[in-house]
This record gives sequence, structure tokens and C-alpha cells, in this order.
Amino acid sequence: MEQDVNWSILKRPAMRRKFCPVGWSSVTPSLLITYTSPYMIHTLLVTAALVAIWLHLPLSLFRRGPRLYLLFSSLIFTSTKVGRLLNIIYLSISFTAGGSVATVQEQGGGVEVRVRLARPLRFKAGQYIYLSLWRLSTLSVFESHPFQICWAYRDESDQQVIVLLAQPRRGFTGRLLGPSSRKYRALIEGPYGRSLLLGEYGTVLLLATGVGIAGQLPYVKELLELYQDCQAKTRRIALFWELDAEVHRYWVKDWMDELLALDNDYVGISGRALLATLTYGQILDMQLYIPGRFLSERASESTVKKLGTHGRIILTYAAMPADQLVASEIA
Repeated sequence: MEQDVNWSILKRPAMRRKFCPVGWSSVTPSLLITYTSPYMIHTLLVTAALVAIWLHLPLSLFRRGPRLYLLFSSLIFTSTKVGRLLNIIYLSISFTAGGSVATVQEQGGGVEVRVRLARPLRFKAGQYIYLSLWRLSTLSVFESHPFQICWAYRDESDQQVIVLLAQPRRGFTGRLLGPSSRKYRALIEGPYGRSLLLGEYGTVLLLATGVGIAGQLPYVKELLELYQDCQAKTRRIALFWELDAEVHRYWVKDWMDELLALDNDYVGISGRALLATLTYGQILDMQLYIPGRFLSERASESTVKKLGTHGRIILTYAAMPADQLVASEIA
């Protein structure tokens, strides 16, 4: 199955000249192998196997090794399932705020899902959740699919809203497409995944293709906030994104504008006696690459233009030269 990916390369401060590849931050093994049908079949087969083994063991062995081992394994298996169920109930149902509600709408050739949560969700950059939607299809309530958390904010009623991105393919994501904005009752499970501590690096280079950008934006936001609080060593954040079509840049246009607004010059104070001030500059560099499917007929390959309110996003009509970009950061 084709996957849009994002990956990161970290660079220690210049004196150390050390790069550290940190892998595929949005494509974890559980996202690749844990889908609804195989997962349910696996659960049923494990349950059947445990029952069959239990019935075939002699009753005389109840207090001995075989049955005790099987009983212990069954308790672990059951507690895991119960724990997941309690997690879903806690995040999806609230007597005061009601249930979690997902608003699904098409956005620039993709699908944007905004989930207003019944309870606040504590998550870190790089983590993901499992999402189920009532009445999307006949059996959709039994489907649970992983989505990287792209953004989060609070709405007018001060409830937390998380934003998910999906590129329609077949099955669940294909059914998300519709003529207009639609709302569904949502079941949320998570968050899962390990967050990387990127603030320890002087230069952070983030690369993404397609919908993989969803996994990188939270890292950029987290780094900018840490930088302004003087809690990160990072002095340069470079985000490079290759899009399949130019219209896809509208998936995250608003969030990129917010990141640029967050990356402004500001004045910090140093010294216990407040005797010195330091002016910190902008550290975010964002570049977009589009190899084809341009919006304008006058656009041609290798053309470069600036986007954004302050012209700080560089758009290049060409494939992303990942090897050259990495080499330029090493030099």
C-alpha cells in the first residue's frame, strides 16, 4: 500500500557536526499493520484459540503450570481490551459536554476532519489517534482507523478541537468524501506513538510528501513555542514539503500562516539582574515543491515564487531534491 510519509533529520550545533536520522515519524508499524478487518479477525482467532486450549487441558492441571499460564495470558488479553474500551468511553462521552463530534469536509482535493472532543486530549507532537465514525456506513462504528494529529485549538465554547487530514483512497477514507460538510458522532482512542525531543538539536530538517505534512506541523509548532520560552537549543527549522498537486497546499494553509505568525522577532531577557536583553530572529524556513498538476496554466517547471503574507514560503514547481537539501545542511 502506498504511504505518504514524513521524515526528519536532526543536526547538532555546528561545533559537533553530527546528524541523526530519526526515521519515519508518521508511519509507525501499528499504522501499517493494524487495520479493522485483520485486527478483528486476529481478536476472534486469539479468543477461539484460548478457549480451545482451555477445554483440552485436563481438569487435574488447574492448579499447575499449563492452566495457570493460560489463565494469566487470558487476563492480560482481557485487561488490554477493557483498557482500550475505557479509553474510548472516556474521550468520546461526557455528561456535561456531550459526545465527541467530527465535522468532515473536502479541502483542496483531500479531506479535513475536525473532531470536537468531549474531554480534553493530552498529546504530543508525532502522536496519533484511532477514529471511528457513526453512520458513515453500515458497519463504520466497528471500524477504527489511525490518523496523525495535525493541529489542535479551542472553539468558541472552549472545547478542544483536533484536526486530522486524509487523502481519499479506497475504503474508509474514500467514504469521507462528500458534496458538503457533514457531522458524525465520533469515537476516539489514543493518543499513541512516541514523540521525539527535537529541541535538543541546533538544526532540525523536516521533509514530507503528500498528507505526511500532518505529522510535521505539530513538531514545528512545539519547537517554536520552546524556542520562544528559551527551552530549546534549536536555531533553525527547515520544513520541505513535496505535493502531488498544487491545490493540496490549501490543506494546511491556515496552519502555516499561524506558524509564520508565531515565528516573529521577539526580545528576551538574560541575566538574573535583568541587565541585558537579547533579540531573537526568525528561525523557520518553509519550502514547497510541486512536480506537476499546477493550478495556473502559465506555471512552468523550475519556476519559483513566494507565498504567504510576508512572502516567507518558497514554492518551487519541481520535484523535491531531498539529497541536495540534506547535503546543503551538512555543508
